[in-house]
Amino acid sequence: MKFLHLNDNSCYIPKGQPGHDRLYKLRPLLDPLIANFQASYTLHRELSVDEAMVGFKGRLFFIQYLPKKPTKWGMKAYVLADSCTGYVYNWRLYTGKDESLDLGDRNHTHAIVVVLLKGLEGRGHHVYTDNYYSSPALFSELHDLGFGACGTVRVNRRGLPPEMKTTLAKGDTISAQVDDSMMALKWMDKRAVSMLSTIHDNSMTTKVRRTRRAVGGQEEIRKPVVVEQYNKYMGGVDRSDQLLSYYGFSHRTVKWWKRAAFHLIDMAIVNAYIMHTSSATTGKKLTHEQFRIELAKELLLQASVDVSESTPVSDGRIQRPLPPQARLTERHFPDHLPSTPCGKKAQTDCVVCSKKRGRGRKTTTYMCKQCKLPMCPIPCFELYHTKVDPQRYL
Repeated sequence: MKFLHLNDNSCYIPKGQPGHDRLYKLRPLLDPLIANFQASYTLHRELSVDEAMVGFKGRLFFIQYLPKKPTKWGMKAYVLADSCTGYVYNWRLYTGKDESLDLGDRNHTHAIVVVLLKGLEGRGHHVYTDNYYSSPALFSELHDLGFGACGTVRVNRRGLPPEMKTTLAKGDTISAQVDDSMMALKWMDKRAVSMLSTIHDNSMTTKVRRTRRAVGGQEEIRKPVVVEQYNKYMGGVDRSDQLLSYYGFSHRTVKWWKRAAFHLIDMAIVNAYIMHTSSATTGKKLTHEQFRIELAKELLLQASVDVSESTPVSDGRIQRPLPPQARLTERHFPDHLPSTPCGKKAQTDCVVCSKKRGRGRKTTTYMCKQCKLPMCPIPCFELYHTKVDPQRYL
């Protein structure tokens, strides 16, 4: 931990000078990781924007206290996540007033949502936000950029119709058009719920919910569709936080950037697990715990191979490891073994499954055309060219 660094401190630009970056120590990990998040996953239509907390109680001027979050003290991050799976697509750490953020005539939360959605314009996504972000100005801009938008809204937001401040009886609903593409709705349940949407109308649906007051413990209520859809799709960031909380790595440190780095690595693992569970491949899916264990084994195995392939120098230190083995990166194709001199099919031991302890010998008539090694076409050929230790997967 003492010698862990992500960037060269000698190149740091002090505060107050042009080019100063508050995330300088974290930048070499943060930028490539977010770029890989965005390049590796195809999002569903519904997205959610919310805050997430990176737990930290050290000395830091941009530390935040959010009493409604499970992690109340720490660094606040703005997150764009897939509503259906919780996959984190974009992540931006709050570091106080950001000079690089182009506000124009927008407020801070308005600009943050637009920045998080950059690169997704015109793809027809529906964005769900809470009342911290929602406003007629934001939803109008998102509509112009090709996004649908829905969220709870504060009734004192500029541009909302005056009907939104009307007091209602329980079960009553009132709606009004903000403009041609935007609808505002207020519904009185246990307390008033105010909604703003560019993708819904004021239609209602019937829902059954549990209650102690009704006969049989259930009652039917009339509920706006926009509220039902918001409840269904707003929890993408919360789903990601839930998965992060199960097996997170929380090494104690007084350095805020190290805590943020550990959080980013955890987030990468959770995203990889979401991709594993949502992939179209057949076969039994791993649980979250099993996935982390297999990932740790793969990383440790690769590290041991890298060290074994490294070159020691005269003073005992080890130089940087060589590139990955060619069989794991090049293009290889199967072929038949050459015929024997008498014209018969050649047959010999497979280099993968015949070396598996306790498995016994297994012969094959196939080989890899490039490696010139005999191996079974299924599954040994694939294992040999994709796994560092292929026998472990038999």
